[in-house]
Amino acid sequence: MILKANAATNNGTHKRKETYATEVLTIARSETNIYDDFSTDYQVNGATGAIEVPTRDKEVELSDYDILNGVELKQSATDFITLPIDKDYACNELIDGYEASAVPDNLKAQRIESAGYSIGLYKEKMAIKELETKGTASGDTAETTKKDVYEKIATEISNMKKRNMKVASMRVAVSADVELKLLTDDKFANTSGTLGAELIREGVIGKINGVYVKPNYLMNENTEFIIYDRRFCQKYENWAVEPTINDLADGKHIGACALQGRQVGGLMVTNALGVQVKKKSSVVVDPEITSVTINAEKNLTAPILTDTKVATLSAEGGTPNITYSLEETTDQASFKVEGTELKSASELEAKTYKVKVKATDSKGKEKISEETDITVNPKAEDPEITSITVTPEQGLTDPVESDTKVASLSCEGGTPEYTYTLAGGTDDAKFKIEGTEVKANQQLTQNTYTIKVKVTDSKSKEKTSDDVTITVSASEAV
Repeated sequence: MILKANAATNNGTHKRKETYATEVLTIARSETNIYDDFSTDYQVNGATGAIEVPTRDKEVELSDYDILNGVELKQSATDFITLPIDKDYACNELIDGYEASAVPDNLKAQRIESAGYSIGLYKEKMAIKELETKGTASGDTAETTKKDVYEKIATEISNMKKRNMKVASMRVAVSADVELKLLTDDKFANTSGTLGAELIREGVIGKINGVYVKPNYLMNENTEFIIYDRRFCQKYENWAVEPTINDLADGKHIGACALQGRQVGGLMVTNALGVQVKKKSSVVVDPEITSVTINAEKNLTAPILTDTKVATLSAEGGTPNITYSLEETTDQASFKVEGTELKSASELEAKTYKVKVKATDSKGKEKISEETDITVNPKAEDPEITSITVTPEQGLTDPVESDTKVASLSCEGGTPEYTYTLAGGTDDAKFKIEGTEVKANQQLTQNTYTIKVKVTDSKSKEKTSDDVTITVSASEAV
């Protein structure tokens, strides 16, 4: 930045300090897109010193002209209203380590840029707030869409024209969301090519119905766009103290100075009909609960004991947290709800039960489920052991020593695990069973032995074999 301080002047022996009002305002204007559209058609009342602006709602009265007698002389007066000077803002940018006379140019530039940005942003926010709060609210509160945004702005502009607002004086300020929607509209996009360089520097991105459109990102979150006739938006500003760099003599800062300046001013919408504000509804509609589901457990078999989970509860939509309760049904007393689980309130026998639940969210929205079946199946009969097989070892010869395996055991059917025991065969005492093997319990000599074996499963089902012969042959002669 090239610093151009206001020219110093001599007043007696005192030299006026350099001021940076021009530089600060130049930087501020980079942030004052909407603020700069406010007019400065004010006059100072000589008697009171008040800042007055014309109302512009009265015109010169016309009469029919009479060729012989002329026309009566009339005097029309412009009405003025006082613009309140209620804005008072200042910059006080610390520059540490330098006296005012020794601040390097680059450091001056940084502080001036910072001050200009802050003042510009402050003014822009003031302008937007004045338009939003003093303009006329549109009756359309439905949020714009990509399909209708262009049409809605065009309609509001037409309404402004009917109030005698001038196209040349109007501007449309749009929010970031509306800007994005407009940029996808072919009719609007085609207008950008007709803009001159001056309009682009002003921030204009296109036009609708002959009115230039510019984006602004400081609007209230519900404001979509504002159409304003600049003739009815007035401002006044003046430096109460022009920005200068001054040494600090507050007793706290040593070897420091600050860029200090103070500006006063005011803004006014002089005719509410000259500003149209389109806001989307800020009413938040609590979502409905769209569905409630009872997801029954599979393969429930009687008896179902008390406090057993029989179903899981869930809901779609609504606002967390969601609670569940039983609705009246034939079998309501048989169940209870704990959190998102449906449980048995008593022992359940084999049958199909009917249940309904109601979901209630944190906003009081409710939804009742469809009636759902909870089926408890009868206890299945334990399967019988259908057969037991004792398979003797072949080639047993005299002598068969104790603990020698003499047969293998197996069965069909029943429920594991299985246990085998000797069951009253003639020679059972001479044998023993280990797992699925029959072994000699003593030395066996040449003979034919008879045993019986019983198998018992984990459900106490039993099956006994027929008599089985274990043959020990004579040993071969050596």
